[in-house]
Amino acid sequence: MASENPPIKSLKHTRSSDSTIKPTFLKTTFPYRRKYLFNLNVQSLNSQLIKRNEALTWEFSGAHITENNASFNRLANALRSTKALQKLYLFCQWSFKVTDQGLLHLSYSLKRLASLQTIVIVIENGNQVTNTGLYYISQGLKELHSLQELSLVFSRCSKITNKGLYKISFGLRKLVYLQRFCLYVSENLNMTDKGVEILARRLKNLVLLQNLNLTFSACRHITDKSLEALGQIFMKLTYLRDVSLRFSECPNIISIGGIEKISEGLKILTHLRNLTLNFSECNKVDCKWLCVVSQVLEKFPNLLICNLIFDQCEWINDQEMSVLCQGLKSLVALEGLILIFAGCAEVTDSNLEEIGESLEECQSLQSVHFCFSGCVRITDKSFDFLMKGLKGAVGLRMVTLEFLDCPKISDGGLKSLGEGLKKHLKLETVSLEFSTCSRVTMAGIEKVSKDLKAVNSFVDVSISLQDSGI
Repeated sequence: MASENPPIKSLKHTRSSDSTIKPTFLKTTFPYRRKYLFNLNVQSLNSQLIKRNEALTWEFSGAHITENNASFNRLANALRSTKALQKLYLFCQWSFKVTDQGLLHLSYSLKRLASLQTIVIVIENGNQVTNTGLYYISQGLKELHSLQELSLVFSRCSKITNKGLYKISFGLRKLVYLQRFCLYVSENLNMTDKGVEILARRLKNLVLLQNLNLTFSACRHITDKSLEALGQIFMKLTYLRDVSLRFSECPNIISIGGIEKISEGLKILTHLRNLTLNFSECNKVDCKWLCVVSQVLEKFPNLLICNLIFDQCEWINDQEMSVLCQGLKSLVALEGLILIFAGCAEVTDSNLEEIGESLEECQSLQSVHFCFSGCVRITDKSFDFLMKGLKGAVGLRMVTLEFLDCPKISDGGLKSLGEGLKKHLKLETVSLEFSTCSRVTMAGIEKVSKDLKAVNSFVDVSISLQDSGI
């Protein structure tokens, strides 16, 4: 059966954390996923065809398809015939039958691909993959001295432990030209601070690194010590421009010491332009966390992208949000902003007023994503505040607003929203989510859509009102 490139469905509500690899994660972390030059199906592997391509994507995407060791062996045999390959992307989403032996086949091929500059390996549901498999991968990596980008995803691979991270770290030691490194580990109860500390020690040597993306989602034994270890690596990685740290659903991250170490390290990065922090569902942390984050933002007026994801953090209140907004005011060069605080029930209209005020000087904004679903104290006034804050963003192209389960929002708020958005003539995409908002009606939704289309007939408008009791 021929493999086809599946559509990537947009997620309407990002309340849950990174515990699974959602389409939005793959789309943002691996933007080249849909831009590859060659899509390979394991049933039709053709070494002559591969030989003529510089980029190769191998992807299984259907639940009825299961990779196995024979698939990897066939791929490895085909790869051995080419030496010109520069980019290799492997997306294995149903890896129940893949074992260490399959990764051994892959390792043999990697050693021969001296021209490789980019590798992406995604293994989901790899319950048979162990530390030995990661050792095989590391053996292949250490021969790739020209490698510039490396992304490794191990989602729900329950047999991988700290020792596996040690093996991967060993493979990094000769990648002196590496500029981008992404490691994604999720739902792994074997992962502890020791593994992160081992990785951090090796990362210090990648002095040319510009992009660092680390995710340890739902690794419930990770504590503040992991953050402290990572905070110390930034003094060596002074070329970093893009930093993403995701530790959602890690309940043992509780004190302010870890985020302070991260803060101290980040402040050294004079080239930093993109910052993502995701600590969703870390409900036991010190209430001063957002104060520390705000202090980091104040150091980077030239930050271009800022993504702050703290949904389901019950400790966040209106006072904490006010402090955060002081830091947001410093980001005058901002082009993209994501604020996700779903389920933070203490957030109020006054906080969104402060967010709006903090954005008034951000005239370069092109994309915003605000999620305040479940913030039950928010009313229609919030939309007036947000639209006022975005008034100066003349180049605004993408707007995503998620306000599910906000019972005080009504059609009146949508009217203010529509009037504010239609002033942005360059808008390309508008996505609005008001599910379970009982006072929002279809008439209000249609009015917003009509207003936007009247000004710009090419704007893509997506509005959800599912289960709103209309």
